[in-house]
Amino acid sequence: MLRLKNFLKVNLTMDQLNKIVHYTSFEEMKKRESDNMVAPNKDKMINSEVESKDGGFFRKGTTGDYKNKLSTEDIMKINKWTKENTEDMEDNFKYRIN
Repeated sequence: MLRLKNFLKVNLTMDQLNKIVHYTSFEEMKKRESDNMVAPNKDKMINSEVESKDGGFFRKGTTGDYKNKLSTEDIMKINKWTKENTEDMEDNFKYRIN
C-alpha cells in the first residue's frame, strides 16, 4: 500500500491507509456487492445465470481460479495482452510476464 501511496504521490496517514486496505479487501467488497450492483438495467449488465452459478462479480477470491473458468486460448490471449501492455513498466512489476 505504501508503494501505491508513493506512486500516486498522495499524503495519507497510516490510519487512512489502513481504512483503504480494509475497505478494499475481498471480504468487504463481497459484502457490498449486491448494494453496488443495483441499477435499473441490472439485467442487461449482469448475466443472472452466471451470477447464480459463479457467485457474482467477485466470485470466490481464490488465487488461480481463473484456470477453472477460462479456456487455454483465453488465458494465452490475456497473457499476450498483459505482456504487450506492461513492457514499459519497471522490472520489479509483480505480474510481469516474460
